[in-house]
Amino acid sequence: MIVKKGMALLSVVVLVSVMSVCQGWGIEGNKPRISLSTSFVSKYIWRGFDKFDDGGAVQPSIDLGWPGTGFSSTVWSCWALSGGSEDQEEMDYITTYSGSFLQDTPCATDYSVNWTCYDYPNIGSKYKDMQEIGAGFSWPNLIVIGGNPLVPSYYVGGLWPAKSDAVNRKAGGWVHILGLGYDLSVSDLLTEGRIQMIHLSAEMVYNGGMGGDRIDHDWSHVVLGASTSIAVGAIAIRPELNYQISMDDSVNEENELWCGLSISYSF
Repeated sequence: MIVKKGMALLSVVVLVSVMSVCQGWGIEGNKPRISLSTSFVSKYIWRGFDKFDDGGAVQPSIDLGWPGTGFSSTVWSCWALSGGSEDQEEMDYITTYSGSFLQDTPCATDYSVNWTCYDYPNIGSKYKDMQEIGAGFSWPNLIVIGGNPLVPSYYVGGLWPAKSDAVNRKAGGWVHILGLGYDLSVSDLLTEGRIQMIHLSAEMVYNGGMGGDRIDHDWSHVVLGASTSIAVGAIAIRPELNYQISMDDSVNEENELWCGLSISYSF
Protein backbone atom coordinates (compact mmCIF):
# COMPACT_ATOMS: atom_id res chain seq x y z
CA MET A 1 0.00 0.00 0.00
CA ILE A 2 2.87 2.38 0.84
CA VAL A 3 4.38 1.71 -2.59
CA LYS A 4 1.11 2.57 -4.36
CA LYS A 5 0.77 5.79 -2.39
CA GLY A 6 4.34 6.69 -3.28
CA MET A 7 3.73 5.99 -6.97
CA ALA A 8 0.55 8.08 -6.91
CA LEU A 9 2.37 11.00 -5.30
CA LEU A 10 5.26 10.62 -7.73
CA SER A 11 2.89 10.75 -10.71
CA VAL A 12 1.49 14.08 -9.50
CA VAL A 13 4.99 15.50 -8.96
CA VAL A 14 6.08 14.39 -12.43
CA LEU A 15 2.96 15.90 -14.05
CA VAL A 16 3.53 19.22 -12.27
CA SER A 17 7.18 19.21 -13.41
CA VAL A 18 6.22 18.44 -17.02
CA MET A 19 3.60 21.17 -16.99
CA SER A 20 6.11 23.68 -15.63
CA VAL A 21 8.55 22.86 -18.43
CA CYS A 22 5.79 23.00 -21.06
CA GLN A 23 4.60 26.33 -19.71
CA GLY A 24 8.07 27.72 -20.25
CA TRP A 25 8.66 26.19 -23.68
CA GLY A 26 5.25 25.65 -25.26
CA ILE A 27 4.82 23.03 -27.96
CA GLU A 28 4.62 24.07 -31.61
CA GLY A 29 3.89 27.63 -30.52
CA ASN A 30 0.91 26.68 -28.34
CA LYS A 31 1.36 27.15 -24.64
CA PRO A 32 -0.53 24.57 -22.58
CA ARG A 33 -3.56 25.48 -20.53
CA ILE A 34 -2.97 24.48 -16.91
CA SER A 35 -5.58 24.40 -14.17
CA LEU A 36 -5.11 23.52 -10.50
CA SER A 37 -8.27 22.86 -8.54
CA THR A 38 -9.41 21.69 -5.12
CA SER A 39 -12.99 20.84 -4.21
CA PHE A 40 -14.51 20.24 -0.79
CA VAL A 41 -17.75 18.25 -0.79
CA SER A 42 -20.05 17.28 2.06
CA LYS A 43 -20.59 13.85 0.41
CA TYR A 44 -18.84 11.96 -2.37
CA ILE A 45 -21.62 10.75 -4.68
CA TRP A 46 -20.47 8.93 -7.83
CA ARG A 47 -22.97 7.64 -10.38
CA GLY A 48 -25.58 7.51 -7.63
CA PHE A 49 -23.43 5.59 -5.14
CA ASP A 50 -22.63 7.18 -1.76
CA LYS A 51 -18.96 6.21 -1.74
CA PHE A 52 -18.05 7.52 1.74
CA ASP A 53 -21.37 6.76 3.47
CA ASP A 54 -22.37 10.40 4.11
CA GLY A 55 -18.75 11.42 4.76
CA GLY A 56 -17.14 14.50 3.27
CA ALA A 57 -14.14 14.61 0.96
CA VAL A 58 -11.44 16.83 -0.50
CA GLN A 59 -10.83 16.44 -4.24
CA PRO A 60 -7.65 18.05 -5.65
CA SER A 61 -6.93 17.86 -9.38
CA ILE A 62 -4.51 19.00 -12.07
CA ASP A 63 -5.59 19.54 -15.68
CA LEU A 64 -3.34 20.05 -18.69
CA GLY A 65 -4.75 20.98 -22.10
CA TRP A 66 -3.22 21.84 -25.45
CA PRO A 67 -5.12 24.64 -27.24
CA GLY A 68 -5.92 23.80 -30.83
CA THR A 69 -5.41 20.05 -30.46
CA GLY A 70 -8.54 18.96 -28.58
CA PHE A 71 -6.46 16.86 -26.15
CA SER A 72 -6.30 17.25 -22.39
CA SER A 73 -5.05 15.17 -19.46
CA THR A 74 -6.25 15.23 -15.87
CA VAL A 75 -5.11 13.76 -12.58
CA TRP A 76 -8.06 13.86 -10.15
CA SER A 77 -8.16 12.45 -6.63
CA CYS A 78 -10.62 12.05 -3.78
CA TRP A 79 -9.68 11.70 -0.10
CA ALA A 80 -12.05 11.15 2.81
CA LEU A 81 -12.24 13.79 5.54
CA SER A 82 -13.00 11.15 8.17
CA GLY A 83 -11.85 7.60 8.88
CA GLY A 84 -13.44 4.36 7.73
CA SER A 85 -13.47 4.95 3.97
CA GLU A 86 -9.79 4.55 3.12
CA ASP A 87 -10.45 1.69 0.68
CA GLN A 88 -12.73 3.99 -1.33
CA GLU A 89 -10.16 6.77 -1.73
CA GLU A 90 -9.05 7.09 -5.32
CA MET A 91 -6.83 8.70 -7.93
CA ASP A 92 -8.14 8.97 -11.49
CA TYR A 93 -6.03 9.46 -14.59
CA ILE A 94 -8.07 10.87 -17.48
CA THR A 95 -7.25 11.51 -21.13
CA THR A 96 -9.85 13.39 -23.18
CA TYR A 97 -10.27 14.47 -26.77
CA SER A 98 -12.91 17.14 -27.44
CA GLY A 99 -14.23 18.81 -30.54
CA SER A 100 -17.31 20.13 -32.31
CA PHE A 101 -19.00 20.11 -35.68
CA LEU A 102 -21.86 21.89 -37.47
CA GLN A 103 -20.80 25.05 -35.70
CA ASP A 104 -22.94 28.19 -36.11
CA THR A 105 -26.00 26.07 -36.90
CA PRO A 106 -28.93 25.03 -34.68
CA CYS A 107 -27.56 21.47 -34.77
CA ALA A 108 -24.09 22.43 -33.51
CA THR A 109 -22.66 19.46 -31.61
CA ASP A 110 -19.92 19.40 -28.99
CA TYR A 111 -18.39 15.99 -28.33
CA SER A 112 -15.71 14.40 -26.19
CA VAL A 113 -14.15 10.95 -25.88
CA ASN A 114 -12.46 9.99 -22.62
CA TRP A 115 -10.41 7.17 -21.17
CA THR A 116 -10.26 7.00 -17.37
CA CYS A 117 -8.13 4.82 -15.10
CA TYR A 118 -9.56 4.51 -11.57
CA ASP A 119 -6.76 3.74 -9.12
CA TYR A 120 -7.44 2.93 -5.45
CA PRO A 121 -4.04 3.41 -3.77
CA ASN A 122 -5.01 1.89 -0.41
CA ILE A 123 -5.97 -1.53 -1.81
CA GLY A 124 -4.48 -4.01 -4.29
CA SER A 125 -5.10 -3.24 -7.96
CA LYS A 126 -6.78 -6.56 -8.71
CA TYR A 127 -9.42 -5.91 -6.05
CA LYS A 128 -10.75 -2.55 -7.14
CA ASP A 129 -8.92 -0.71 -9.96
CA MET A 130 -11.07 -0.06 -13.03
CA GLN A 131 -10.96 1.54 -16.47
CA GLU A 132 -13.65 3.41 -18.36
CA ILE A 133 -14.04 4.59 -21.91
CA GLY A 134 -16.86 6.97 -22.70
CA ALA A 135 -18.25 9.50 -25.13
CA GLY A 136 -20.31 12.61 -24.46
CA PHE A 137 -22.38 14.85 -26.74
CA SER A 138 -24.15 18.17 -26.20
CA TRP A 139 -26.16 20.55 -28.39
CA PRO A 140 -25.62 24.19 -27.29
CA ASN A 141 -27.67 25.88 -30.04
CA LEU A 142 -30.64 23.56 -30.24
CA ILE A 143 -32.96 25.25 -27.71
CA VAL A 144 -32.90 28.87 -26.52
CA ILE A 145 -35.02 30.14 -23.63
CA GLY A 146 -34.92 33.72 -22.40
CA GLY A 147 -31.87 34.46 -24.53
CA ASN A 148 -29.82 31.63 -23.00
CA PRO A 149 -29.41 28.09 -24.35
CA LEU A 150 -31.04 25.08 -22.73
CA VAL A 151 -28.39 22.47 -23.48
CA PRO A 152 -29.34 18.78 -23.79
CA SER A 153 -26.54 16.25 -23.41
CA TYR A 154 -25.87 12.53 -23.51
CA TYR A 155 -23.02 10.44 -22.12
CA VAL A 156 -22.36 6.71 -22.49
CA GLY A 157 -19.55 4.95 -20.66
CA GLY A 158 -18.31 1.40 -20.31
CA LEU A 159 -16.44 0.26 -17.18
CA TRP A 160 -14.25 -2.84 -16.83
CA PRO A 161 -11.55 -4.15 -14.40
CA ALA A 162 -8.02 -2.85 -14.90
CA LYS A 163 -6.43 -6.27 -14.29
CA SER A 164 -7.03 -9.48 -16.24
CA ASP A 165 -6.92 -11.48 -12.98
CA ALA A 166 -9.17 -9.00 -11.17
CA VAL A 167 -11.31 -10.12 -8.26
CA ASN A 168 -13.85 -7.42 -9.20
CA ARG A 169 -14.57 -8.83 -12.67
CA LYS A 170 -18.33 -8.44 -12.17
CA ALA A 171 -18.10 -4.73 -11.30
CA GLY A 172 -17.99 -3.69 -14.95
CA GLY A 173 -20.98 -2.41 -16.88
CA TRP A 174 -22.46 0.50 -18.78
CA VAL A 175 -23.94 3.84 -17.83
CA HIS A 176 -26.16 6.17 -19.87
CA ILE A 177 -26.66 9.77 -18.70
CA LEU A 178 -29.26 12.15 -20.16
CA GLY A 179 -28.71 15.74 -19.13
CA LEU A 180 -30.02 19.30 -19.38
CA GLY A 181 -28.11 22.45 -18.52
CA TYR A 182 -29.24 26.07 -18.36
CA ASP A 183 -27.48 29.30 -17.34
CA LEU A 184 -29.91 31.56 -15.54
CA SER A 185 -29.04 35.27 -15.60
CA VAL A 186 -29.62 37.12 -12.31
CA SER A 187 -28.58 40.50 -10.98
CA ASP A 188 -25.37 40.49 -8.99
CA LEU A 189 -26.19 41.41 -5.37
CA LEU A 190 -22.72 42.84 -4.76
CA THR A 191 -22.08 44.84 -7.95
CA GLU A 192 -24.75 47.08 -9.40
CA GLY A 193 -25.39 46.55 -13.10
CA ARG A 194 -23.53 43.26 -13.21
CA ILE A 195 -25.09 39.94 -14.20
CA GLN A 196 -24.32 36.72 -12.34
CA MET A 197 -24.90 33.37 -14.05
CA ILE A 198 -26.49 30.52 -12.07
CA HIS A 199 -25.95 27.18 -13.77
CA LEU A 200 -28.89 24.81 -13.35
CA SER A 201 -28.52 21.14 -14.28
CA ALA A 202 -30.52 17.92 -14.33
CA GLU A 203 -29.35 14.39 -15.08
CA MET A 204 -31.23 11.13 -15.37
CA VAL A 205 -29.04 8.03 -15.19
CA TYR A 206 -29.53 4.50 -16.50
CA ASN A 207 -27.20 1.97 -14.87
CA GLY A 208 -26.43 -1.04 -17.06
CA GLY A 209 -24.80 -3.12 -14.36
CA MET A 210 -22.00 -0.71 -13.48
CA GLY A 211 -20.88 -1.40 -9.92
CA GLY A 212 -21.41 -5.17 -9.59
CA ASP A 213 -23.58 -8.14 -10.49
CA ARG A 214 -26.11 -7.15 -7.81
CA ILE A 215 -26.82 -3.83 -9.54
CA ASP A 216 -30.09 -3.71 -11.48
CA HIS A 217 -30.19 -2.73 -15.13
CA ASP A 218 -32.57 0.16 -14.65
CA TRP A 219 -32.99 3.92 -14.34
CA SER A 220 -31.19 4.45 -11.05
CA HIS A 221 -31.43 8.12 -10.11
CA VAL A 222 -31.96 11.77 -11.05
CA VAL A 223 -29.58 14.54 -9.95
CA LEU A 224 -30.61 18.22 -9.77
CA GLY A 225 -27.89 20.80 -9.33
CA ALA A 226 -27.24 24.53 -9.04
CA SER A 227 -23.88 26.27 -9.11
CA THR A 228 -22.22 29.56 -9.91
CA SER A 229 -18.70 30.83 -10.52
CA ILE A 230 -17.10 33.85 -8.90
CA ALA A 231 -13.91 35.15 -10.52
CA VAL A 232 -11.18 36.72 -8.37
CA GLY A 233 -8.42 37.48 -10.82
CA ALA A 234 -7.14 34.15 -12.16
CA ILE A 235 -8.90 32.29 -9.35
CA ALA A 236 -12.43 30.92 -9.74
CA ILE A 237 -14.59 30.05 -6.75
CA ARG A 238 -17.52 27.74 -7.47
CA PRO A 239 -20.15 26.88 -4.84
CA GLU A 240 -22.69 24.19 -5.72
CA LEU A 241 -25.73 22.41 -4.31
CA ASN A 242 -27.01 19.02 -5.49
CA TYR A 243 -29.97 16.79 -4.75
CA GLN A 244 -30.30 13.17 -5.86
CA ILE A 245 -33.62 11.39 -6.23
CA SER A 246 -32.77 7.69 -5.95
CA MET A 247 -35.02 5.31 -7.89
CA ASP A 248 -33.18 1.98 -7.61
CA ASP A 249 -32.31 0.53 -4.20
CA SER A 250 -29.49 -1.59 -5.67
CA VAL A 251 -27.58 1.67 -6.31
CA ASN A 252 -28.77 3.80 -3.41
CA GLU A 253 -31.66 3.37 -0.98
CA GLU A 254 -31.69 7.03 0.06
CA ASN A 255 -32.18 10.39 -1.58
CA GLU A 256 -29.05 12.50 -1.19
CA LEU A 257 -28.42 16.20 -0.55
CA TRP A 258 -24.89 17.56 -0.66
CA CYS A 259 -22.97 20.75 -1.27
CA GLY A 260 -19.51 21.59 -2.52
CA LEU A 261 -17.01 24.40 -2.91
CA SER A 262 -14.33 24.40 -5.62
CA ILE A 263 -11.35 26.72 -5.92
CA SER A 264 -9.37 26.68 -9.16
CA TYR A 265 -6.44 28.59 -10.60
CA SER A 266 -5.71 28.60 -14.32
CA PHE A 267 -2.66 29.83 -16.19
